[in-house]
Amino acid sequence: MIRVDLNLLAHCLETRRLALRRFELCDAPALLELIETNRQHLERWLRWPVPLTTRAAVEAWLQRLQGPAKNLPLGMAVTLSATGELIGAAGLRLDREQPDSMLELSYFLSESALGHGYVSEAVECLTRHALEDLAAEDVQIRVDPLNERSVAVCLRCGYSLRSTLAADASGREQAVYGFR
Repeated sequence: MIRVDLNLLAHCLETRRLALRRFELCDAPALLELIETNRQHLERWLRWPVPLTTRAAVEAWLQRLQGPAKNLPLGMAVTLSATGELIGAAGLRLDREQPDSMLELSYFLSESALGHGYVSEAVECLTRHALEDLAAEDVQIRVDPLNERSVAVCLRCGYSLRSTLAADASGREQAVYGFR
């Protein structure tokens, strides 16, 4: 069973250009706008656990992120340090009910924020937080193998391909990258 010290979860992490901070309920309107503006881009690559199509659905999702950390959902707003603009989300998740569960890092950014190195910056920051502050032994990222940008981020950030999972009900495969 993987052990992570939940007492050390960060409320805010900063990089050279980004602030990654825990989502708050007041982020719901901005997050919904980001999702709606980028829905076609995001749905190409993401498997949404719940449809985030209304403010109420986004608020409920944000409340779950703030709830008990049984499955360690650390959802963070990814914002530009200079302006505070919300450009995406990133986080860590651990399914404690699965004995072989790995700490999983996930992210999404608005299409307009791509190509500036923000994803790599956020992934490096959260990976460092997981390994150094939370004492995780391993971190993984699952991506659609056809998402060339996400594959490049994994490789650029020092992750290596571990496996490719067979297509699920949606017909999509998942490439699993790990950092140890």
